[in-house]
Amino acid sequence: MPSDTASIYHTNTEDKMLFKAITVGDGDLSFSLALKRAYPQISVAASTLLESRSELCRTYSNATVTSKELLEQWKERVIYGVDATKIEEKITAESEEQKFDIVLFNHPHLGDKALLESEKRHAERHYVLLSHYFYSAKSILKNGGRIHICLCGLQPQTWKIWNAAKNAGLQIVAEESTACPVHKWLFRGKASFELADVQPHYPSKRKYRNGKLGSKHFLARYGYRHRRTGGDLFTGSEFEINVERSVNFILEEFPCHPSVTTDTCITSASMCHICKLHFDDPEQLSDHLRHPAVPDPVEPPSLVKRTPKPSSRTPSFKPLTFNEATILAEAQVTRNLDSKRLKWICRQSDFPLS
Repeated sequence: MPSDTASIYHTNTEDKMLFKAITVGDGDLSFSLALKRAYPQISVAASTLLESRSELCRTYSNATVTSKELLEQWKERVIYGVDATKIEEKITAESEEQKFDIVLFNHPHLGDKALLESEKRHAERHYVLLSHYFYSAKSILKNGGRIHICLCGLQPQTWKIWNAAKNAGLQIVAEESTACPVHKWLFRGKASFELADVQPHYPSKRKYRNGKLGSKHFLARYGYRHRRTGGDLFTGSEFEINVERSVNFILEEFPCHPSVTTDTCITSASMCHICKLHFDDPEQLSDHLRHPAVPDPVEPPSLVKRTPKPSSRTPSFKPLTFNEATILAEAQVTRNLDSKRLKWICRQSDFPLS
């Protein structure tokens, strides 16, 4: 959206932003920006684990543009150094006015290092991440606020999202496809917010919009792109960032749920009152509570050893040159079809070969 339009939205709604959202772990900030572009009337604070804007832009080259638009055009906040398991340490939310209607977290992931050692250990690390994220997010929610988490594939089962939610006194109230319009689950019966038009420069690259990387996302048309934690340092294949069968989970606090502190009173000295894991001694428990979910370090490409695999798409025949091909039919492309893909052109009723 052009900057003048963004300024108009901000001026007209700066004292009417009754709905406040905050994102955590938002990589290149493209989800936060896409959410703001789609619903300009709401407040969207963006946060990242990275410690500074310079580190953010080194990790994700496109973050230079996304952060600038969030800050300068939309006048939103970008908060650095936010650990999703300890949000309250960076976000001041002492009064109801400072708290949020929803906390959003897309595709949390600590890395695959543990997966190489043990699938059980890999799943346990992420169960801990979910548990401590839910517990921390509750501390900055308004009364009646909600928590969002987006997972894919078998993650909900193997990471035990239902157990993590229950331990935090939460219940899952909605499960929606990422292709579903965001406003169907975002606002929870509040006054509806107008969905803004998609501007020509908004959509992300085709592969982020057409489901090539797994599931389609409604906000991809507004610029959202799913990225790996390593950002530009990631040198793996697109298959490794596949998020097939992605689901948005929406959680609310149980209306009459016994306080988590009740469970704390009956836990042992070596049991975490948040995720319920047991430790050998209080010192290990203390270390766990200080750093419950530490992501794997990101290694520069020069340090990552990869064994090249033969491509399954390598043709077993010599491709034909243009001069060797047989022309079956010819047709002229009119100006309105110029630059369109061939498959699309052939489906048009006004194309001669249709």
